[in-house]
Amino acid sequence: MDSLRKPSYIKDGILDVRIRMLFLLLGITILFILRPWIARQNYNRALVFLNIKDYNKSIFHLRKCLITFSRFLSAYERLGEIFEEKGNYKEAIANYKKMIKIDPTNPQGYLKIGIFYVVRMKDYAQAVKWFISALAQDKKNWQAYRWLAICYKNLGRKNLALYTYQEMKKIFPHDKRIDRLIEKLK
Repeated sequence: MDSLRKPSYIKDGILDVRIRMLFLLLGITILFILRPWIARQNYNRALVFLNIKDYNKSIFHLRKCLITFSRFLSAYERLGEIFEEKGNYKEAIANYKKMIKIDPTNPQGYLKIGIFYVVRMKDYAQAVKWFISALAQDKKNWQAYRWLAICYKNLGRKNLALYTYQEMKKIFPHDKRIDRLIEKLK
């Protein structure tokens, strides 16, 4: 008679191992799919704390974001900016370099390191290398051209700064700001 009973997945109030495994796999799959969304939520929380200058809480949420989704470039960028603001330059550069490691074709990491060397270290020669790398990734990066020209000007190489502005003018022919920059340089 027992052989005619329907099979039950519950034996003595305990779910069968197969059902447990099914729910476990379903949960893992859902978490994997929701990872970018969860990371975005932590990133947004970090921005709220960043806006009120609560750097420690912002760092906490950015790190949670990166634990959830480690390829989130904007989180590395914000961490670098926070560490720059706090004066922890090694940590700032490390975060910018992680951006480059994750996506070497994205000019933003190169640009951030170059700007760091200009603004924080006043090392224009080192910054030139990073801006040239940014331009190698994106030939139409207005910021990289602008910062490169600033570096050349501060290094006393006005002819290279002028050449950089002229190259910008070829790429952005209708941008009147470039004309004013060229006039200032002459």
